[in-house]
Amino acid sequence: MSSFVITLLILAVGATIGSIPIKGFYLESMGLLLTGMVFGWFGHTVHPVFVDLGVAFFIYGIALQIGPGFIESFKRDGLGFSLIALSVSIAGMVAALVVGKLLGVPGASLAGVYSGAYNSALALIPALNANGVDAAKAFGLVYPFSFMAVMFFTALVPKLTRVNVPEEVSRFHDEQNKKYPPMVTKSFSVMNPGVVNRTLRELDLTHLAGITLVRILRDGKLISPNPEVELQLNDIVEIAGTESQIMAGVTVLGSEKEQVIPHRTKKRFMADRRILITNKSVIGIPLNRLMLQERFGATVTRIRRGGLNLPVSPHSVLLYGDKVTVVARKNTLAKLTVALGNDIQSFGKQEFFPVFIGMAIGGLLGSIPMFGGFSIGVPGGILIAGIAAGRAGRVGPVIFTMSPQSNHDLKRLGLMLFMAALGTASGKGLAQGITIQGVYAAITGVIAILASLLAALFIGRKILKKNIIDVLAITTGSIACTPALEMSNNMTGQESSAITYAAIYPMGLMAPLLVTNLLLWILTLL
Repeated sequence: MSSFVITLLILAVGATIGSIPIKGFYLESMGLLLTGMVFGWFGHTVHPVFVDLGVAFFIYGIALQIGPGFIESFKRDGLGFSLIALSVSIAGMVAALVVGKLLGVPGASLAGVYSGAYNSALALIPALNANGVDAAKAFGLVYPFSFMAVMFFTALVPKLTRVNVPEEVSRFHDEQNKKYPPMVTKSFSVMNPGVVNRTLRELDLTHLAGITLVRILRDGKLISPNPEVELQLNDIVEIAGTESQIMAGVTVLGSEKEQVIPHRTKKRFMADRRILITNKSVIGIPLNRLMLQERFGATVTRIRRGGLNLPVSPHSVLLYGDKVTVVARKNTLAKLTVALGNDIQSFGKQEFFPVFIGMAIGGLLGSIPMFGGFSIGVPGGILIAGIAAGRAGRVGPVIFTMSPQSNHDLKRLGLMLFMAALGTASGKGLAQGITIQGVYAAITGVIAILASLLAALFIGRKILKKNIIDVLAITTGSIACTPALEMSNNMTGQESSAITYAAIYPMGLMAPLLVTNLLLWILTLL
């Protein structure tokens, strides 16, 4: 039977097993891994290219998702998360060293056991240089058991922490609202003589107080707030911003009492509308260059992206899939909608050439030798390229942003291919590895990775007091296990943890390499 047919059978059987509820618990991608191991036991294999392709799809999807907020998140939390990942890896090394010595695991194999526990090819490199074949055998034996331990541990985190997941999700949203306050609109009377007879361009209220002027009501007439409009005493203005920005705006405008501006007057009709950004020509262009006020008499009051309301400024950039709230005159709404897109049907049709361009660039980047012949590897290159593409949104005519559903499907397909191939590779050598020494090596690796996971869980939950969504991201990111992140996202129904995961992932990837060298040095002393 051909390798291709075997792959299809594993995908079909494994996905079916993963979808069957077992006392409210779903194996999900673990069903594919276990199915693959059974096929591998009987000598069937999936072509290794599916491993690379699956990893590429999955990592690129994650990178696109986290790209827009990655730099800000890493600046804020990167150093702290890096220290966490390093501490977690050291905890695993100590456990591997202690348990390995107690069980009599040879020193020549221990570095391979440790790198196999993390399924880290980077960490395996110094182990191979030191101990060659022994390290390679230990790595191949340990990593399937370690991987299963990670996935089961991730699934059990809510029970281990005794949390109510829906309540934690609600708390998470409250925390996000504090970090990214919701936008509100209020109307006030202009009473400050200092702003009277000055144009909105001169006042630059967005720069001054962070607010956006939405409507002006003067003598019963609604006025669109274009940059050349001059404010007059007793004008009633509607402004949009966060609560703190609104208060700053009130101070600037000198309002004395709150008023309500009707959307309809005898002289003018204005309306609010939410528009989906699908027109490629507006993607990546700042609002002040789109000149929506001058062209359509329209003002953007909200930008919603990835479940968050973003602050609006003249320099805000629109990305594919953003949902914006605009206020405009009724007679321009149709033209404005066409200009921004709002084509739901086309939004569901994903063009894949930008995906493959981004992954190809990442693959080339990861293949370039750097200092000492070291390279970041294809997965690392794809991660960097994906983050850059997600942050840029577009480069010339190429739109890199994907719709949420297309991104989710890309990640799921990649994970399924990876798990099927990983399962057959693990199952093929399983029979030969079942010796007493092999069992001891597997136990050592599993305990090492569990020690790391418990350390990450303790730090995230007990020390940092993080919400369970961020705890799962810290736990999975500290060992650089993207499939476990996907499992945690499915458990919580949230994908917002990807930004936290991305902040800790780089050191989660590098820490096992650093700690393996430390382990090898310690072994020379024993």
